[in-house]
Amino acid sequence: GEACAQQPWLQVVDGAGNAVSQAGLIVTASIPSGSASLVGTLTATSTASGNVSFTDLGLTASGTHAVTYTVAGGAYYVESGHVRVSVGGPTFARVLVNPRDSGLVAGVAFVTQPLVIAADAGGNFLSGVADTVNAIFTLFGCGDGQDCSYFGPLAHAATDGVFPFSALGSRYAGQIRVGFKLASVSACPGSCWSYTDVMTVATGVPSRVVVASNISSAICASTAISPAISVQVQDASGNTVVASFVVSIAAKLEGAGLAGTLTVDAPQGVATFSDISLSRSCFHYDQDNPFALCHSFVVSSGPFSAESTPFTVIARAAVGISFGENPEDTVVGQRAGTPRVYLVDLNGNPVLPLPATVTPALCGAVTTLSGTTVTLAMAQEQQAGMTLLLGMGVRSVVDSAVFFSGANLNWQVPVCTASHVCSFSSPADNRIMRLRASASYNSMVVDSTTFSVDVGHPTDFIAAETSATSILLRWQAPSHGPTPQAYTLRYRYLSTPPSSWSEFPGLQATEFLVGGARSDVLLEAEVCAESLLGGAGCAIKRPAPVFAAAIQPVASLEVLFATENRALVAWEPARSGAPAASYRVTSTIVPGGLEITVAEGVLANSTTVTNLDPTKAYIIRAYPKSPAGDFYAPTSPS
Repeated sequence: GEACAQQPWLQVVDGAGNAVSQAGLIVTASIPSGSASLVGTLTATSTASGNVSFTDLGLTASGTHAVTYTVAGGAYYVESGHVRVSVGGPTFARVLVNPRDSGLVAGVAFVTQPLVIAADAGGNFLSGVADTVNAIFTLFGCGDGQDCSYFGPLAHAATDGVFPFSALGSRYAGQIRVGFKLASVSACPGSCWSYTDVMTVATGVPSRVVVASNISSAICASTAISPAISVQVQDASGNTVVASFVVSIAAKLEGAGLAGTLTVDAPQGVATFSDISLSRSCFHYDQDNPFALCHSFVVSSGPFSAESTPFTVIARAAVGISFGENPEDTVVGQRAGTPRVYLVDLNGNPVLPLPATVTPALCGAVTTLSGTTVTLAMAQEQQAGMTLLLGMGVRSVVDSAVFFSGANLNWQVPVCTASHVCSFSSPADNRIMRLRASASYNSMVVDSTTFSVDVGHPTDFIAAETSATSILLRWQAPSHGPTPQAYTLRYRYLSTPPSSWSEFPGLQATEFLVGGARSDVLLEAEVCAESLLGGAGCAIKRPAPVFAAAIQPVASLEVLFATENRALVAWEPARSGAPAASYRVTSTIVPGGLEITVAEGVLANSTTVTNLDPTKAYIIRAYPKSPAGDFYAPTSPS
């Protein structure tokens, strides 16, 4: 593999061996095929004196060889004497065994692994060479979106000059080759690398589908997504499997309004969906975050499926108004939810101010809705006995939605012929209530969905009186609307665990006595108006419960002495029942004053009331606290 130190020198002679001065004769060096190969410049030209000189001839194989020198045209030749050639030093890693194309699959180790030997410059095997061979992959044509990687150990060390590689493979499907180099060699004639043949790696078996195109983070409702959605069927390494498939697309969220061609062929492993759109904005799924990236597509082919990146759907230009939140079922005197009204596009999506992340007017002009331009009224005009009351500050505007947070429904006055004696024509009428919203924007009007209005609940529910063994519960009839046909009361004791409810339906009176009441645990009680809309049980939105316990009020109370601004008050504890945990003392200016607490947590049977006004008269009371919990006897001597 190296140029011979002594280079050939020839002389042109005649038949008698005499030197001939002849220039321009081209002489070619050759060697019998199979024995070795010549390296270097294989031709030389005679000078004017007939001399022929070679400069860099060498042989590739060790052993004894003879070189033939022939004049152009083959008119005559001469053969050299025998030349002995020895093996050179380690120069390159020669590929002895190439991987076969038939065993090359992306993501799978080569079936036939490369076998490399240490060789001199002539390619002669050098046994006993201790070195390391490094490998490098060349992937022809691999670019963006492809897995341009390979795997396996890229260095192999040996002491016998033989380097069998293992577990090498390519994740890229396409043309590749692998190069090898001895780690100890830094300079060599020509390239120090040797290469396998260029090989073709086939794609692997289908193992996934992917959405290959980028979907914008914000798209317009009912507008075909552009650019078209591209889906690829890939092997495990991300190479597109060039075969025929059928790919389907679906919206992840139910009711998203998906339209377009939902199933297409992928003859080369690539499916294109060119007319896909969604009509429902993210407002319908999260009203508090209407521009959330709530939507995504799910694509599938056979057993494989994948989800696209998320995006939001933006409403188009406003064409009408709508209830974004409809009234809810209620009872007389209580709010019918929080109705809200929006401008909406052709698909019923609210038209809202766009966040900074969305291109202004991406899907048409954004029109704001002013709270002062929207009014509510009863849509069921035949319900003359009903009126809509809009309380203080009921209208508020958030993101162009007008909220009516104080809307409630009462019977008008006069409807009742006497106190709490009111007509109630047909319960069915009260199941078809609607609200009507009117907006000055293009004189738009819309009705809500239907909702029901049941009889109102009782008010002022209290534990009116207690004794050592009883609790008297009392309430008032509803302040608006018809009187309930009956009341249902239930109670339970808050022991650990709480007892079962004791229920008493069909009550006509407005008080109920709980006899044999306990003093060691609190009683929880609820009362409601029985529904007038059919079916057993309470009307919806029942009032809050009250809590009480059996406890005897103090027996008596007196003022022992008084000064200009203080008084000493004493009381006699209850003569029966559980002892009080403590006492609360109150004072009330008469006439017309409010009862206020002046002492609490009093453990004795007396206390001093201070900060009195000598020009006022006071009523003093003392209430014992139940040992069962935070409840005081509701009455007291004064």
